[in-house]
Amino acid sequence: MRRGYVDSAWGQIHYREAGSGPAVLLYPNRPRSSVIYTRLAELLSERYRVVVIDPPGFGGSDPLQAPFEVADLTRAVTTLLDGLDIDQVRMSGHHTGATICVDLAATAPERVVAIAPSGFLLLTDEERRGRLEHTAKAPAYGNPPKDDGSHLLMFIKKFPPVAPEDHPFLNDWIVDTLASEPYQVPSADAVYRYRERDMLPLVKAPTLFLQSKGPGEPPTLQRCESVVDLVPGSRIEYFDGADIHFIHHRADDVAAVLFDFFAEADAGVGGK
Repeated sequence: MRRGYVDSAWGQIHYREAGSGPAVLLYPNRPRSSVIYTRLAELLSERYRVVVIDPPGFGGSDPLQAPFEVADLTRAVTTLLDGLDIDQVRMSGHHTGATICVDLAATAPERVVAIAPSGFLLLTDEERRGRLEHTAKAPAYGNPPKDDGSHLLMFIKKFPPVAPEDHPFLNDWIVDTLASEPYQVPSADAVYRYRERDMLPLVKAPTLFLQSKGPGEPPTLQRCESVVDLVPGSRIEYFDGADIHFIHHRADDVAAVLFDFFAEADAGVGGK
């Protein structure tokens, strides 16, 4: 995949890109960088120009000044699109990225052909207050570096044993997590402040929610049955037995679903 930067008012936005044709944008989950989408991007690049953003403060992108809001993260997306001369985009994003999908479609509908948020966060008012009152902790909180490197075991133990060919996934997760630690709490709080129930009804683009039905995905990210009621015409694609990282581990299945969905959306808008 090619890599590059787009200038913004607060610094540079790093991205990865592959393929050609109609544009697809992928937005990773916190604390991940664009590397989490490598498998999916390579598959989608058979038919599309696929751009994967490093969110502000993650991967190679410069951070926003905290505190910031979801609107500021969405502005980073439109800044990237403008810098790459992309007028309209099909978009999928995971967790935090799912929220950005919805916000982009709600606030800049002219830029969006279709969205496929995965693992969309839907909070009750009580859950929102609880998360904002008890500030989220970065994964490395209370686990300072040790000379022998044993502090890294905490990260490794978060995952069940994986096949040797997937060891790079663990390495990338640890690197992403450690490198972005100062920016994880501001990013989480921005999402927790977001009033998604107010914004979802504003989405008019074709919308397909992707939902893991396997272990590890928090209940607050498995409420798409309630979410689709707020977005007329939207629907859900379930991934049975998938884990929290299914956009990576089940990239073949996700790509097949997105190929069909984006083709259907393109047909509906004249293939823009």
